[in-house]
Amino acid sequence: MQPARPLGETQPPPSDIPLVLPGPELGAVRPEPLPEAAEPGPVPSVEPAEQPVAAAVPEAPSAQEIPPAQEAPPAQETPPAQETPPAPTEAVHAPPPAAENVEPAHREPASAPAPVPAPASVSDPYDDEEFEATIVVPRAKTATRWKLIDLDGTAYPLHASNVLGRRPAPKDAPEQAQLVSLSDAERVLSRTHALLEVDADGLWVTDLDSTNGTDLVDADGGMVECEPRERTAVAAGFSLSLGGRLVSFEGPTD
Repeated sequence: MQPARPLGETQPPPSDIPLVLPGPELGAVRPEPLPEAAEPGPVPSVEPAEQPVAAAVPEAPSAQEIPPAQEAPPAQETPPAQETPPAPTEAVHAPPPAAENVEPAHREPASAPAPVPAPASVSDPYDDEEFEATIVVPRAKTATRWKLIDLDGTAYPLHASNVLGRRPAPKDAPEQAQLVSLSDAERVLSRTHALLEVDADGLWVTDLDSTNGTDLVDADGGMVECEPRERTAVAAGFSLSLGGRLVSFEGPTD
């Protein structure tokens, strides 16, 4: 009994037949001599294949040929953008073309201004500041025999009707009455102060609602007040005080 072989080893099965390999016998085989190394001959020259010609590249300019870089101009400040106003919602109609030689339409004022009173004219004979002397304006054709004697001794003939005052106006006097504007340095007279009337019975005075009143003054200086709108007789030798401004008279018997 043969001993067991370890696992993994394979032993050819035993055979009684001799192993014959085809070919020459082992003893007749000789190794062939190696061929001698041939001498090195000339190495044929291999021309390099023609390379495609690349496009000509322009030579870079030299440092001397490069022009100096020009300085860029300073950047200008851009003004801020202006806001565009919103377009009006309502349609704006273009005005019609102006016609030649067309007069502008007349527009009436909305309301007439209130009239401004004109200042008093200096040429007005009844202006308060115009005359400092007594002015007599006759309005009748015939004078009486009575005379008014002013402060300076000037005598003025009296008519049948006479209105005395600072500046009596025709509208405030009876028709055809003579207007006697007395000098009034002390400003005591009213514009229309008193009415003097001459008739067959003598001389009469009527106060016309004056501010400072009318008084009869006798030769001794006594005074008698004349009631407004009442006709009072002026006796011979009496003077008349018009608010303190005196006038005297001459009658036909003097």
